[in-house]
Amino acid sequence: MQGGILPISEKYHFAIYRGWDLPGHGTSYADCGSLRFRGCLNVDNHYGDLEDPERSSKAYVQGYYRSCARKECPKCYESWAGLEANRASYRLLSYVVKPSTVKKIFSISEDALRSKYVDRAFRFARRKVIHVIFSIPSHHCGEGIEVLRFYLYKLAKKTGLSGGLAIFHPFRERPDRSWYFSPHFHVLAFGWIRHTKILFEKYGWVIKNAGVRKSVHATLMYQLSHAGVHKEHHVVTWFGDLSYNKLKEVDPIPEILPCCPICGARLLELIFCGGLDRPPPDEEGSFWLNAGDWRIKTRTSYE
Repeated sequence: MQGGILPISEKYHFAIYRGWDLPGHGTSYADCGSLRFRGCLNVDNHYGDLEDPERSSKAYVQGYYRSCARKECPKCYESWAGLEANRASYRLLSYVVKPSTVKKIFSISEDALRSKYVDRAFRFARRKVIHVIFSIPSHHCGEGIEVLRFYLYKLAKKTGLSGGLAIFHPFRERPDRSWYFSPHFHVLAFGWIRHTKILFEKYGWVIKNAGVRKSVHATLMYQLSHAGVHKEHHVVTWFGDLSYNKLKEVDPIPEILPCCPICGARLLELIFCGGLDRPPPDEEGSFWLNAGDWRIKTRTSYE
């Protein structure tokens, strides 16, 4: 992946605690972040218009950076965070918005436009998602994650949260940008917060209400970017009314396949076969190019 925030592994160094680490601390594949191309060569169905007459009889070519979408990959963990944020947003929204509306929104292929409608749907939903931070007291820091989640879900119910998701963060960042062990949970849920002082005095957990989120998806992306990752545990878990044994009737999130903006055909992997006098694009984006310079990639294609 090009651009965006640097992988945390390139900025910080700290010891892994009991198998917990931050995203981006693994090993990337050889082709992670490499520029690839996909497109549509149905030039007979491609026509120009007043805004872009040049695309007539041209191939539609889309450059993109290859991503493995693994949370441990230093180059692709942001893609993983984006996919996780989409899945979480879809389930949260399905709790308060009609399923047909949710599916329609998540069928939008353009990322920016889809995010805009997701945020709008959350904004006008009958119930709001709030962000709450649950800091674990020192006398529980030695407990395993399943025990900590059990305590969390009990406290979340006592505070007035009816259901939502939890993301475990083993570490916090110091002002000098180093990290230290300080386990806590970020919770995005429905409900409201009460009795925090009483619960602190009784159980020792510090509960902070960060309020209604302006963008649920952006909040999820940020929290996932430095969440705790472990080989044996999920990053995102669900509780209360949104747990899997209660909120069962949620349709699968629609699969978005890249398609040609003119003829609607599914985009296929392409290989550049043109001359050096007109090289292929050197960045991601959408282009209308000479179809003779491209061919469809097959399993036996040599790159």
